[in-house]
Amino acid sequence: MSGVEKGMEKKENQAGDKAEEIKSQAFKTLRELHLRTWELEFLISGAVIFALLNLPGLMDEMFDSTVLHISRNLFMVPWMLYYFGKLVSYTLIVTFFMHMISRAFWVGLVGLDSVFPSGVKWEKLKFKPIQKEVARETTLNLKKMAGMADKFCSSLFSAAFQVIFALFYGVAAISLCFGIVYLISLAFGGWSMKNIYFIALVAFMATMFAPFLVAAIIDRILEKRETKSEKLAKLARTCYKTYNYISSSIVTAPIFLVFASHLSRKIASIVMFLFLGFVVSIFMVNDVFVRQASFNSYVYFPDDDLASKMDFAHYEDQRRASTSRVPTIQSDVIDGPYLKLFLPWRAWDDNEMMAKICPNIEPFGQDGLRFSSGGDENIAAKADSIAGCFLQLFEISLNNEPLETDSFFFYVHPKTKLRGLIGYVPTEGLPKGRNFLKIERETRQSLAAKLNDDEEEGENDEEPEPREYFIPFWR
Repeated sequence: MSGVEKGMEKKENQAGDKAEEIKSQAFKTLRELHLRTWELEFLISGAVIFALLNLPGLMDEMFDSTVLHISRNLFMVPWMLYYFGKLVSYTLIVTFFMHMISRAFWVGLVGLDSVFPSGVKWEKLKFKPIQKEVARETTLNLKKMAGMADKFCSSLFSAAFQVIFALFYGVAAISLCFGIVYLISLAFGGWSMKNIYFIALVAFMATMFAPFLVAAIIDRILEKRETKSEKLAKLARTCYKTYNYISSSIVTAPIFLVFASHLSRKIASIVMFLFLGFVVSIFMVNDVFVRQASFNSYVYFPDDDLASKMDFAHYEDQRRASTSRVPTIQSDVIDGPYLKLFLPWRAWDDNEMMAKICPNIEPFGQDGLRFSSGGDENIAAKADSIAGCFLQLFEISLNNEPLETDSFFFYVHPKTKLRGLIGYVPTEGLPKGRNFLKIERETRQSLAAKLNDDEEEGENDEEPEPREYFIPFWR
């Protein structure tokens, strides 16, 4: 070897050593920075937890206000976004809580180890011989426990955000498929929402998993062959790449593969199952059990709507800006000359019921995405016909006398933006003191019974409000 070659080799070795030294120094700096950021981690976790605890309530309000204005045909879209969003929010809350608690535990272990670096002094413990033997075998030292807690805190966010990103990506992909299918249905017409949901789901499943299944089958076939087909191998590579691009693997694969290569599949599966089960259990308890159950001792207080019970939701000056779809009047004490009665439009069922009661009346638009259709010469007459049809869903009595419903007008509630009809009932001639307003509202089952619709009558009516509303007031 010549002197020139030796010199070049020496320079290359020096450059390599320098690169390794820089890499080692960078890793050491990163590690030191990580060890010094636990105070910042506490601050961020606390602030994020405080903010995230308000997120589920805000999502509840948004969902409830959205459901007010859609029919059961469109319910699946906001429901899917809402419940996936709630799962993501609870996942974040649980993750930050676990991180803050685990990091606090780590700080305690590190502090205790710095005070007592020698650890446990077994000779000073007055244990029985076998007890001491078992304790020494099963007790971890503080340094090892601190290392385990630190590793858990450092890897927790990666695992959690892998789940979150997968949920977000799934919702975005399903929403995109639904949007495309829905636009196609608008162009061609005649598609029901059930068919749109089904086609969108099939398109999502085919787009997401078909490339991977094709590639896996080809890969399995080529694995057993002695002579491999280059065309099939190329097709398998293309399908694998397509799957990686259209799925969330580009972001989640680095995290997943690191865990898969360092942890056993059994341990990883158990941890993921327990974590998801814990998040889902919190979600179910908070959103299913708490909403439909209560914890109190009012064992003699009726929960149902009765003539002897007043519900604040029927009075505009008492109700909160809630999403209850019940008839309302302005107050429980009427001082003015008119009783203002608002009958809310329940898009959930009213569209279908009105189509059965008044099949000859054309609606103003289609269910879902609507565009302004411009002026309509017969809009006034059509509006009067629709109002009359809508009032056929109600039987209203005041002090046990039928109430005339000719003077009702279309109205948008200023607080809840609910659509409906509003009527002004003169109070002149009403007796002083207690008066009683009773409203009976048709449901899908009651209407099916009147129309002898066996198909509708067989379905379960899951309306949250009762059919009868009792609204006492005084003047």
